[in-house]
Amino acid sequence: MPEPATREDLQQTADAIRAEMRSTADAIRAEMRSTADAIRADFRQEMQRTAESILNLIVSVSERIDKRFDAFERRFEAVDNRLGRLGETVGGVLHQVAGFTRWAEQLDRSEARILAIQEAQQHFLDLLAARTTKLEQPLLPPQ
Repeated sequence: MPEPATREDLQQTADAIRAEMRSTADAIRAEMRSTADAIRADFRQEMQRTAESILNLIVSVSERIDKRFDAFERRFEAVDNRLGRLGETVGGVLHQVAGFTRWAEQLDRSEARILAIQEAQQHFLDLLAARTTKLEQPLLPPQ
């Protein structure tokens, strides 16, 4: 039969178990730190890639917006040029219309004068016809 363990033997065994447990705990902590560091490094790399992707998207969107604004600016300039030419054309038309208006006003005044002259002539012709009829009545034999 084996001899019973002494207190000192038990103490040594407990110390050995504690040392083994500390060693195992230290190894686990080291492994956890290593794993955490690897996860942090992977996370940093992934964040860096994500940030680069977002930056590339922002640059791409910015370029597309610049292209659209450039196209809009070209269209605006074309419209501005067309409006300028249209303004010149309208100015020319207004100048011509002013001439037509003056001509129409002169024509209206001339027509009014002619109508007034014709009315006066008709009035005098009517008077002359009446006088002629009066003068001819005594000359005509009674019927």
